[in-house]
Amino acid sequence: MMHLVKEFELLAICCIFFVKFSTVSANPTLEGFECTGEKKWKIAKFDKIYCYTRVRAPAAKNEAVISNNYCGQIDRASHPASIHSLAENNFLENTFINGFIGLFQPGYGGYNPGLYRWEDGTPLNFVHWDRGFHLKPQPNNDSPIERLTRLRKNRKFHGWHDWIAKDIDYVICKKPATKIPVATPKATENPSTLAETIATTQISEAPKTQPLKPEELVDPPRIITR
Repeated sequence: MMHLVKEFELLAICCIFFVKFSTVSANPTLEGFECTGEKKWKIAKFDKIYCYTRVRAPAAKNEAVISNNYCGQIDRASHPASIHSLAENNFLENTFINGFIGLFQPGYGGYNPGLYRWEDGTPLNFVHWDRGFHLKPQPNNDSPIERLTRLRKNRKFHGWHDWIAKDIDYVICKKPATKIPVATPKATENPSTLAETIATTQISEAPKTQPLKPEELVDPPRIITR
């Protein structure tokens, strides 16, 4: 019985040690930046360091999910992902495989590829439309009006597809990573200033001597003994 009690005590000590000293963080970090928030974010560096996650679209499936920034309801700093390089595109393909991104056409007028824009307002300086041999090159507007854009990667498809809003299922969200605050050490005094402070303190604390009175300057009478 005593043997079992000792084993139990040892196990409890180990558990307490693990909980107390474990430094595993729920927030992914990179080069002094981190992704904060309730969602599981992925962190990566391209022109800057960003955080990415994929969320399920709301029940009301329409173009406003992208154009009105549904991601901002999940995290105030995030937007449907804009993509500005092949490296960023490949990262999202390999991480999420499938999801709607922030490229869309405004919901007025007919279909016009020249109207595509990023919801977050960043410049449209990169595209990665699917050019697969199995279909017409994207964007092709197969349905009445495909105003949204879907990133997808599988054996058949590889690249962006224009898509109708009623099929929106997942949205890839993006936000800037947050810089981790660094505690600044207390400033130390200049050594010379510190030495002057010590010397001044010592002088001020030294006992002060009073000048002698005139009568004290006269030699005291001496007693002569024979």
